[in-house]
Amino acid sequence: MWGWVFGPARTILLKVGIWYGKKAAKAVDSENFSSQVVTNVQSEGVRVMHNFSDEERDMVLQLYERIASWWPQDQKHGNRREDTWISLPRPYITPGGQESAFPELYYWDSYFIVRGLLAQDYITMAKDQIENLLDLVARFGFVPNGNRTFYLTRSQPPLLTAMVKAYYAYTKNRRWLKEAFEWLVTELAYWLQGPHVPRGTLARWFDSGDPGLSGELASEAESGWDFTARFGGDARLWYAVDLNALVYGMMMDLSFFAQELDQSQDVLQYRQQAKVFLDQMNRVLWDHALGQYRDRNFEDHRFSPVSSLASFYPLWTHAATPSQAAMLTAHLGGFERPFGLVATDRVYPSPHPTLAFVQWGDPVVWAPLQLITAEGLKYYGFAAYAQEIAQIYLRLVLRRYRQTGKLYEKYHGDTGTEDVPLERYPNSPFHGWTAGVFAVFAKEMLSVPA
Repeated sequence: MWGWVFGPARTILLKVGIWYGKKAAKAVDSENFSSQVVTNVQSEGVRVMHNFSDEERDMVLQLYERIASWWPQDQKHGNRREDTWISLPRPYITPGGQESAFPELYYWDSYFIVRGLLAQDYITMAKDQIENLLDLVARFGFVPNGNRTFYLTRSQPPLLTAMVKAYYAYTKNRRWLKEAFEWLVTELAYWLQGPHVPRGTLARWFDSGDPGLSGELASEAESGWDFTARFGGDARLWYAVDLNALVYGMMMDLSFFAQELDQSQDVLQYRQQAKVFLDQMNRVLWDHALGQYRDRNFEDHRFSPVSSLASFYPLWTHAATPSQAAMLTAHLGGFERPFGLVATDRVYPSPHPTLAFVQWGDPVVWAPLQLITAEGLKYYGFAAYAQEIAQIYLRLVLRRYRQTGKLYEKYHGDTGTEDVPLERYPNSPFHGWTAGVFAVFAKEMLSVPA
């Protein structure tokens, strides 16, 4: 009851997804045909769902309410000035929360925290988190990895426009959006200039000189996937699928914001910029042979041999066509484990001599990847698949919470415990994105009648 369902449904989904996806890619009338692709894959690949019992729903609700009680206690004052701290104008929530792990404000963690706060109606706290990030852009021209001076050489996955969009959806505060818009333009520019765009088009992860890490490791840390086998040991040589999908999403978000602010010229500018950028993404990062987005080395032009959930970011930012979405979905079975989706389809050797294992891979289940993948699938019509991902995640977190009284940063996809292979640091108790994603999924599940 706690794991994935295997069997005929999975086999049908994979075969039909690949067949229809490839056929759709060759169709002349791609838009009309693609809508039929999604319908066919969904109807043929019937999902076997385990709906929550009344007892399970009650337990989910209890943890949902417990998480809601944690957020105010997890908030820290932003005006720390000692040592290497970068002071912030507003209180903020750290990934570790009360659990003491990771006491800083971290960039990409904040997105999943903000989503959790909004799901539980902590609107002011979500605004504080976002405005701290906007303040960092105003001061430094980008959002650093975290609010420490030693993080000023790199950023993290650019999710600030997505946070602003989520907050705006709740508040419709146009005056606030107009004030934020200027700094969002600055944030986009950071990712489209200098060393992040080595060939003037697509983007790569790049650290400008962390004194405590090698360039290879520091640049990989900017990806948030610290560390991974995706880039063969040096992220600086690769156009990353997730980064470029997020950059495309930033452009589309800015176009949307401009429309909300009646800035018609900006609407057209960002829409056209996004179109040109997406054309480059599809030309360079779409692997026609496999029917999958893949990281690509811009020096020797080879695709990464590592298959990862980063391939699903274009679904989340709505960059993929319906036919591409169908082909991508056909690959998802390789990431399924009894307790969720793992970051890579199998265990790949660590490319880093100093690390025996890289944690952004099999068998580790990460909360952000569950949310991004599920929401991407849902947008393209794979609602049953998305619901299954959410249910498995809710059951995983709830199960371990009832056994240990704790949430954790990550979980083992095969055992459902927090005992994952050790990379650099032990798997500590953790609120942050684990709590945020649980809150988002739980609110959606609890809003549906049993």
